[in-house]
Amino acid sequence: MRKLVGIATLSIYISQVVDEAGVKTLTFEQTANIVIGGIKAETEIRVLDWREDMHTSVIFGTTTHRSKLIDPKNALDHEGNKLHSFLTEGILQESPDPATNVYDLVVQSATNGWTIQQLWGFGIVEGKRMYVRRTLVTKGNQEVKVRGVYEWKGKTKA
Repeated sequence: MRKLVGIATLSIYISQVVDEAGVKTLTFEQTANIVIGGIKAETEIRVLDWREDMHTSVIFGTTTHRSKLIDPKNALDHEGNKLHSFLTEGILQESPDPATNVYDLVVQSATNGWTIQQLWGFGIVEGKRMYVRRTLVTKGNQEVKVRGVYEWKGKTKA
């Protein structure tokens, strides 16, 4: 396994709203301290009800995505199978309600045939509680596993 080390700093600001029906929507505003390949940052909006939405991105092209909060110990992947063990490795069970513990996201390319499944939650990395994104990218029988680790700065002042 190769460990990639970069000098760019990526900041992600997450806000949440809940509609009248109790459905949560997360907005992710991502910024970087440098522009990589001419791409600055993107804002992503995710409705946590497993509905399929389309998104067009400068980076990924046209994709469909679905997201929800899950209990990673009992969750299934987008094809109805038990989650890949890489995705759940090291994810902490912090919420009193296990079904709201971890953010599950599936993104599928509308044109290139790949699928990304991510679990986002907290884990212990080198003895510190960190925000972790575990990503499994598949295309045919090929797969790539990526773990992103972020320092949690806490809630911003409203």
